[in-house]
Amino acid sequence: MYLAIYQIDDADKSKLDAVEGVGNGYDDGTISVAEFGKCFTYFATKSHMDDTLQPYDWYKQIVLLGCKKLRLPSDYISEIDAIVATQDPCPSRRERNWNVVKMLQNDT
Repeated sequence: MYLAIYQIDDADKSKLDAVEGVGNGYDDGTISVAEFGKCFTYFATKSHMDDTLQPYDWYKQIVLLGCKKLRLPSDYISEIDAIVATQDPCPSRRERNWNVVKMLQNDT
């Protein structure tokens, strides 16, 4: 397993909670990471876990861009790339998030 650790201002945590869906199928929790100590993370609640769900294609691209930017091992990136993704059925969310993908592509 690989992870990235970022520091954010306390004032920005509520904004990130909203983006990550806290209270809508996701919760935040604390994990202990060697050399860093306690860090918060997000996880799906049991009531919203479904092994048949596929990630949206824009989400998969954001994850892949992050993996490449962090220079994670190529075999790990290949595993993520092999995950089947689906098109987001919500046009406004799909457009908004593909714009994020484009912005991230220009940043790399």
